[in-house]
Amino acid sequence: MTYRGNRIEQEVQIPYTAQEWESVRRVAFERQRMNVAAGLHQKFGASNDPGDSTLLHEVGCFGEHALCWHLELPWTSALERQAKADVGTIYQVRAVNAVYKSNRSISVHRRDPSEQVFVLAVVDFISRVVTLKGWAYGWDVKNRGLWKTRIRRPCFMLHETAPILPMGELPLEPTTS
Repeated sequence: MTYRGNRIEQEVQIPYTAQEWESVRRVAFERQRMNVAAGLHQKFGASNDPGDSTLLHEVGCFGEHALCWHLELPWTSALERQAKADVGTIYQVRAVNAVYKSNRSISVHRRDPSEQVFVLAVVDFISRVVTLKGWAYGWDVKNRGLWKTRIRRPCFMLHETAPILPMGELPLEPTTS
């Protein structure tokens, strides 16, 4: 994997090889298969349609993987994971498909942890690039974001064009001593 940019830039682009891309896709499909087998449902009103759910897992897996790579953290692709955060202990990833330009927002639901860090990742399936656009704390999105109800999954949304913090200022994962 090559790395475009550095950690002081506003956004970070992470390009994938075809083999790396396929590896992440396989994990996403397996996560979805296991969720269906266990009778689990999407949170916050997301569609349980198999096609929609698989795409949600796929987009989310790429966002998580890219953030792990950027932070040099191991990617917990474990299918049985029940973590309170998507990455590490403080990071939530809000990944969106690059096709949907108007929906490139950090979305936060009322029950999401306000103290956690929410990172916006844009996944481009055509060029196989994930762009980490920036971040905000959950409380900031809840305070500054617009409450959207005329969408399938009502939430607070802070669009990428709003002032979101640059990836270079992303807080580091707390260390245990």
